[in-house]
Amino acid sequence: MDRVILVEVHSGQIQGFFGPRVPVDNLEANLVALNYFVEQKKIPLRNIVVISPDAGGVSRAKNFQALLASVGVKDLTLAMIIKQRKQAGEIGSMHMVGNVQGKQAIIIDDIIDTGGTLIEATKVLKKFGALNVSCFATHGLFSGKALENISKS
Repeated sequence: MDRVILVEVHSGQIQGFFGPRVPVDNLEANLVALNYFVEQKKIPLRNIVVISPDAGGVSRAKNFQALLASVGVKDLTLAMIIKQRKQAGEIGSMHMVGNVQGKQAIIIDDIIDTGGTLIEATKVLKKFGALNVSCFATHGLFSGKALENISKS
């Protein structure tokens, strides 16, 4: 193997598992999200808050925020949800950091597995006054009843 190319690696430390002679590239999917929201005009491009659903995704959300700003989106802010788990696959609590009141929220995430984080994050955002919530995730695993649960939420 002489090169590894990853798409939206979940943890940057993974790049360190390859030997020093194997370059590792991590491709971000933010340009796909930008196309979806901006060029496809999926939501009005004003009064937007970009959301990281956990502390580990803040840089991904900031990068997407910068892309939106680069194409002229105004009234653009960033917020984060602090998620604490009881155990693997079970959310204990979620807390909002930032202001979403009266804004269009766009959650930027790398993985949707069971949909639990997405569903609970949406509830938190709506509770704190987000007008609507959209989501972009790179890897949709949709384990178990994830699609059904998301569509019911």
